[in-house]
Amino acid sequence: MTRANVQAATDVEQQADMAVAHQKLEDLKDYLRELGSVAVAFSGGVDSTFLMKVAQNTLEDHALAITARLKSFPERECTEAIDFCHKEGIRHIAVTFDELSIPGFSENPPERCYLCKRALFTRLMEDVRKRGFSHLCEGSNMDDEGDYRPGLKAVAELGVKSPLRHAQLHKVEIRALSHEMDLPTWDKPSFACLSSRFPYGEEITDEKLEMVGKAERLLLDLGFRQERVRIHGGGDHNSIARIEVPPSSLQRLLDEQEKEVEELGARLADRASFLFLGRHVGFPVALEGALKLKELAYVHAEGFAAGELKHGPIALVEDGLPVFIIVPTPRRPELHGKVLSNIQEVRARGARAIVIAEEGDHAVEAVADTIIRVPDTPTLMRPLVDVVPLQVFAAALARAKGLDIDQPRNLAKSVTVE
Repeated sequence: MTRANVQAATDVEQQADMAVAHQKLEDLKDYLRELGSVAVAFSGGVDSTFLMKVAQNTLEDHALAITARLKSFPERECTEAIDFCHKEGIRHIAVTFDELSIPGFSENPPERCYLCKRALFTRLMEDVRKRGFSHLCEGSNMDDEGDYRPGLKAVAELGVKSPLRHAQLHKVEIRALSHEMDLPTWDKPSFACLSSRFPYGEEITDEKLEMVGKAERLLLDLGFRQERVRIHGGGDHNSIARIEVPPSSLQRLLDEQEKEVEELGARLADRASFLFLGRHVGFPVALEGALKLKELAYVHAEGFAAGELKHGPIALVEDGLPVFIIVPTPRRPELHGKVLSNIQEVRARGARAIVIAEEGDHAVEAVADTIIRVPDTPTLMRPLVDVVPLQVFAAALARAKGLDIDQPRNLAKSVTVE
């Protein structure tokens, strides 16, 4: 388990009163025993996975998982649900259901979720009763009662059971208990169906669902664990897609590194020149780092492509010169190795090597004078986190020189706040 995962598990268990959570777990088991046999509407998310596993442990063969293949439900989620049941030996069936055929669904009214849940659960109840199961259960928890959840109206109307709400379990308790049970979903991000990516009144079609699904798949492949791609109508066009990813990487960077970077800026306030080097996506970051020093601190700073170091820029390196180097991820070993060589070259000439490197990149420890760590981030997104410490550094150095960073001199009004 990574350091971030350990911290997340600790945070979850601290937020939950585990004695209370364990009592609620016993209440959940008692309620399932009262029901006798259950089929769980199983999506593979945090709540339904926890409910399904407790049901299996409590009722054994009298518990069934049923997963609906929907156009609004990515195939990767369905595959994960099936794989989990196979691994755990849980009885499982999958049914195909076309939600776009439900009258009114495609028009995407505010009660869309109600229309879908009522039609879907009606179908699932027929299937599970044919297999001899008494009750269909779903995985809503106590936190869902405070939200706008029109689907819960359908749950109540059809008599679908909600064991987690019956046991008064909250999300944080479910995550904490899931962690104790070694369920892989204990820290899984929440997921809502793809139809929720469109504003009410925006028509939902096969093509649009496929487009959103592919876009979110791309973000997952880039390394983001939680993402949303929301489509917004632009007049007579669906021309705007809003990408939502957690700001946690940037915030964690500030929480862990801001003070250290500010102190570095204050210590180097007497230096008259700086050099910034970067390769690949790190090159524009180097340019931005140099630009910020010029704009805020009025000192000489230059940014260069690290691959061009030997073709002129290395002549600028002298004893004591602060050189910032943006180090590529070790997952790109060729680029990574070349930048390590660049660091050694500038240090051999007396420069002070200040490197921006990912957490876990231990190779830089042998060659750097100062290391500023950034979160492990997909390559194409690295500039978003790499640039933050450079901006913090420029502001800190400028303040140490007694300058007003909110009133940079000689800049056109188009780039300053009037």
